[in-house]
Amino acid sequence: RRRRGSTAGEEAAAALARARAVVARHGSGTLDYFALRPDKEFFFWGDTVVAYAVYRGVCLVSPDPIGPPTEREPAWRAFRRFADEHGWAVGGLGAGEEWLPVYRATGMHTLYVGDEGVVRTDRFSLEGGRFKGLRQAVNRVAKYGYTISFHDPAHLDPALRAGLQSVMTKSRRGDVERGFSMTLGRVFDPADTGLLLAVVHAPSGEPVAFCQYVPAPGIGGYSLDLMRRDDGEHPNGLVDFAVVETIRHLAAEGRTGLGLNFATMRAVIAGESGEGPWQRAQAWLLRRMGDSMQIESLWRFNAKFDPEWLPRYAIYDAPENAVAVAMAVAQAESFWELPVIGRFLVPRGDREPATAAPIAGGGDPGPGEVGVEPAPATGPSAAGASGAGAS
Repeated sequence: RRRRGSTAGEEAAAALARARAVVARHGSGTLDYFALRPDKEFFFWGDTVVAYAVYRGVCLVSPDPIGPPTEREPAWRAFRRFADEHGWAVGGLGAGEEWLPVYRATGMHTLYVGDEGVVRTDRFSLEGGRFKGLRQAVNRVAKYGYTISFHDPAHLDPALRAGLQSVMTKSRRGDVERGFSMTLGRVFDPADTGLLLAVVHAPSGEPVAFCQYVPAPGIGGYSLDLMRRDDGEHPNGLVDFAVVETIRHLAAEGRTGLGLNFATMRAVIAGESGEGPWQRAQAWLLRRMGDSMQIESLWRFNAKFDPEWLPRYAIYDAPENAVAVAMAVAQAESFWELPVIGRFLVPRGDREPATAAPIAGGGDPGPGEVGVEPAPATGPSAAGASGAGAS
């Protein structure tokens, strides 16, 4: 409920500030910082925040609610009542295993959708034949005179900031990373404290690639937000070089974990989900979709860093809402913008003309190969809403 005399903008700013404080106190997971995306709204209960957005009557939650463990079930039940009052179906993406008992106890359905790769820096090594390709790529980039530096993106030198903005302009992936659940959606914001920026410099000193990471205290380190490299002529492996040097940097500082990108249906593609006809059909379909969605290439990109795999799940409140939730996820994650597959996901009235140009490809495989602006949330919403028990 809006305070007397306040504007919608003031209410949204106050809600974001309150959400930042909750994340600072209780955020620990690799996706928790992404609760602060600009296209998310917030529901508060006690010292818990639920980040959500509404797409065509579906209230999509991501990440898992953030707050004290003792508040998990009551806070989620309060949020479900809030959504029911608005007539919204409820879904979510990127749910972690630790939250599944709460979701299931409150009538939610869960579905495995993939794994997030987390590198343990104290165990990472480039030694041995298994890592020959990665070792050669990293050494080749260094041999050509490329270097790396690390920064706080909230406090950048003006010249470096301008150089990085130029990298984004030249990047074929654009200014904004596709995604709702696993990207922040902005860069170089002074309000985003505690982030880490890894910048790759050409022999001339000019920045040519960078990675931005957000805090992930639960793994003792950081989680990848976005990668960018310009479209100039550089040796292959710039992204590999950036990630490996980041792992080394974190290890030297006593940090223990680096979260990489999400690998959709990894266990299915890797053949770990069984050998039956259904599993084989799933794997075949996922590989067929790979050209548009980088499904297999993202898995292989992550796998070469020998990560631990953390399963992630989608959630939905009722079987009859499963399709609506899937469509909301497609819109939130901007799958509608993907070539070929996107046209099958967009409702007929919202489709672009058939002459729209496809997204360009090529270059280093890595997270977020397609860079498009997330679609705005639609439908009723309640920015900064507080549930019963909110303080």
